[in-house]
Amino acid sequence: MINVGLSTSIFLFKTFFDKMPRELEDAARIDGCTKFGIWWNVALPLAKPVLAVVVVFNALNVWNEYLLALLIFDSRSLMPLQVALMTFQGEYITRYHLLMAGLTITAIPIIIVYCLMQKYIVKGVTQGAIVG
Repeated sequence: MINVGLSTSIFLFKTFFDKMPRELEDAARIDGCTKFGIWWNVALPLAKPVLAVVVVFNALNVWNEYLLALLIFDSRSLMPLQVALMTFQGEYITRYHLLMAGLTITAIPIIIVYCLMQKYIVKGVTQGAIVG
C-alpha cells in the first residue's frame, strides 16, 4: 500500500510546489539563500499542510491494510490487529464484545494522529478553495 500512497504523495507535493509563487524563491535568493536554504526556510514551512495530509493519508492506508497482511502472515504472533480481529468472527458465532474492544484499540491511534494534525489538515483542505 505504500506504493499507492507514494504516487498520491508525489502528485500532492508536485501540485503544491508548482503553485508556489516564484517571487518567494526569488526573494530568498536575493537574501542570499542557497537552494537548500530556500527549500528548508521557505518551501518546507509553506508545505506543512500538504505534508500533514500526506502523513495522515499514508498512515491510514498502512494502518488499515488488510489484504496484504492476510496473504503474507500466517502465524498468529505476526498477525496485525486488523487481521486478528477477524478471528473473533466465527462461522456460527461472533464474539461482539471482543470485536468491539479490538476495534476501539484499532481506532485510538488514528484518532490521536488526526487530533494532532487537525489544524494542518483543515488548512491544507481550505488552502486551494480560498481565492484572493
